[in-house]
Amino acid sequence: MMVCFVYIATCFTFSPISWKYPVYVIFSVHPFFCTQNSRLIIATVTKQEYSLFDDFHLTYAMVLSILALVINNHLNFPVEESNMFTIILLGGLATYFWYILHSIDQIKNFLGVNVLTIPSKKKKSWKMESSVNKNRGSNL
Repeated sequence: MMVCFVYIATCFTFSPISWKYPVYVIFSVHPFFCTQNSRLIIATVTKQEYSLFDDFHLTYAMVLSILALVINNHLNFPVEESNMFTIILLGGLATYFWYILHSIDQIKNFLGVNVLTIPSKKKKSWKMESSVNKNRGSNL
């Protein structure tokens, strides 16, 4: 969770809009926080060790966001800050949904069940059904 604290500190240090609208910071850090909590829950349930560095690719969006905020500040805000926070939010949500969908896929493959799918029902033809009924009657 140290990355979350660094991100929040970076926002309030390098982004003046964070002081006026702190909701931007809260919403933009939320997907990363949820991803890490989901990873922690899955690690606890499966009795595995949790480490931020095992799946560091899930942290790229937050690290790039920190760098983007610092660079945007040093370049005198060529990208409007509200747009920057929107991009950060969308990047975090994409990472979160990617992680959740892959986790569900791994769990369903391990258990051998269908999840988030609707199985199609096979239609019986009338001829097939009537021939089955004829065969039943001949065995009596």
